[in-house]
Amino acid sequence: MVEQLFAVVGLGNPGRKYADTRHNVGAWVVEALAALVEGRGEKVVWRQKFNCNLANISLAGHKVILVLPQVFMNQSGAPVAAVCGFFKIDYSQLIIIHDDLDFAPGVVRIKQGGSSGGHRGVEDVMRHLGRGDFCRLRVGIGHPERQPNSGGEVSGAKKVVDVKDWVLSAPSREERMLLSDAVCRATDATCCIIEMGVLAAQQRLHAR
Repeated sequence: MVEQLFAVVGLGNPGRKYADTRHNVGAWVVEALAALVEGRGEKVVWRQKFNCNLANISLAGHKVILVLPQVFMNQSGAPVAAVCGFFKIDYSQLIIIHDDLDFAPGVVRIKQGGSSGGHRGVEDVMRHLGRGDFCRLRVGIGHPERQPNSGGEVSGAKKVVDVKDWVLSAPSREERMLLSDAVCRATDATCCIIEMGVLAAQQRLHAR
């Protein structure tokens, strides 16, 4: 097996104010990958470069750069492009992990290429890279217009919540449990992408 270099980017907003919000679930997955490596007894050292927190780890016999942009979500493109350019990351080895309103909380899906789906962070990455054929790992956070009311039913009586307020607020306790499980599955899926490729990882994850 030829050793390759991957970049795994967890999109989110910087600072403690946003750390526990739905919009930062991509960053949670990257942090979980770092914890996984540390659990094997390897030290993970973070450093700052290109407005990102970066760490070098090894997964499945490959070198991996963990990337946490330290800019607001809709400005993610420039830091990601700078990392890819400096480390000469082939876009086939770029994995972007982010939240997704189109999936229920806890759903994890792998997508290769395609549109941004309206996600501002992904949109900005595409704009700066000039392409969108990288791998995306999408973690569902649900949509405020499709959430159940207190009786567990979706109805017109539920409180209307603005999408921006939704993504920038913390999930409920029940959602957090679903998202914690999703982070574990997304961590496994990332390792599978690196070890076996996108198609194999899709078949393994989506079959569940």
